[in-house]
Amino acid sequence: MDIHKAAAWSQLIYLPAGLYCAYGTFANLHPGFQMPGVNPTIVDVSLGALLVGVFLVVADGLNRWLTKRAPEPTARQGKPAWQSLQWANAERERLEKEANEWKEKWEQERGGSSARDETIKQLAQERDSAVSERDTAYCAEVDRHNATKKECERRVASLQCDLDKATNGSIDIGKRLSDAGSVLSLKRIPWEIKRRWPDSDFLLRPANKSVWLPRAGARNDPPWLATALEWHRFLATIKPCDDSEHLVSMPFDDLMDYLDQIAAIRGGWGSRTLSVPDSAPEVRIINWGPKDPTDLRRKGLFIKVSRSPASQIQIHPFQIGSYLFSFSVVSHTLTEDHGQHFLEPMITKIGSDGCYINVDAIEELKQHGYRTSNGTILNLPIRTVYTGPSIIGIYEGLHEMDAVGGFIRYFGRQFVGTTT
Repeated sequence: MDIHKAAAWSQLIYLPAGLYCAYGTFANLHPGFQMPGVNPTIVDVSLGALLVGVFLVVADGLNRWLTKRAPEPTARQGKPAWQSLQWANAERERLEKEANEWKEKWEQERGGSSARDETIKQLAQERDSAVSERDTAYCAEVDRHNATKKECERRVASLQCDLDKATNGSIDIGKRLSDAGSVLSLKRIPWEIKRRWPDSDFLLRPANKSVWLPRAGARNDPPWLATALEWHRFLATIKPCDDSEHLVSMPFDDLMDYLDQIAAIRGGWGSRTLSVPDSAPEVRIINWGPKDPTDLRRKGLFIKVSRSPASQIQIHPFQIGSYLFSFSVVSHTLTEDHGQHFLEPMITKIGSDGCYINVDAIEELKQHGYRTSNGTILNLPIRTVYTGPSIIGIYEGLHEMDAVGGFIRYFGRQFVGTTT
């Protein structure tokens, strides 16, 4: 019997049974009321009928809900589809075909995705290449514009400089002539002292006041002292150059030549310059000492080349006491990589023949160097002359051997001419 029909028939039974059960229950719970016709057996039967009816109704509702969610099976040859083997085989084939179609579709989509990714990658590379080329061209254009801008600024600055020179030309010429005149006026007093007192200590080192000042406690001052002090104060006022130590080391003749050079440069009529390029060669005398520490008799000068190569290096001969020190010319090129180069002097004694090797220039200077009237031993000026193969020119290095400390003092170098 169909459960739906059973649930329909049970509704005709469990409704009266439910009413009777309710009546019987009320009568049992309220015995004070006079309610005839209540039989306990009938009440129990009615309760059972009520429960069965409720169960059938609930089962019918659940069946209806499940029937709605499940697909309705199709019939094959008058039989249900789930009982038909033919239907099961057809359904299996349909599902396999559908699975193969989905597999082919997935493989096609996967292949298309790889091609699409490759196309996207290629397009990205082409885009980056185009952007890089565009950026390179833009940077080159910016550099060209910057170079043009700098060139224009340089030209404007040059024209402005020429304009300033043209505007202030007369003032500059007047100032140069005034400076040159001041420097030349420094020569008048030294020449006057040399003419009147040719043996004065002032002529030994005019710019070095400690050489010619009388010692403390001297009874009489030399007649030229007041004039020399006045000139020295004038020298400090004019300041012909920034290198005061260089002036202090110069004897009379060298100082006069040096003042001529400075006056020519300041006046604008000199072709020689005292300044040299930073890249020009520099030859320095490092010290006086033995080449071999085990043989202290053979001593000489150590020189060192810096900045750029130098050749034809020559040290001017110098005399200490009765000994004359002369050096051979270094004709080959020396560079900074050669380090210190040793020059051994040829030492001869004035008035005699033969050479000496065991004469120490520093000790000879301390013992037999020229002493002024105040007891000062004059330092020994040493000059080097050399050429620059790469930086064309002839240069002169200015040194001084200290009579007290025995070391070599370096004042600098100057340009003295060009090579032919």
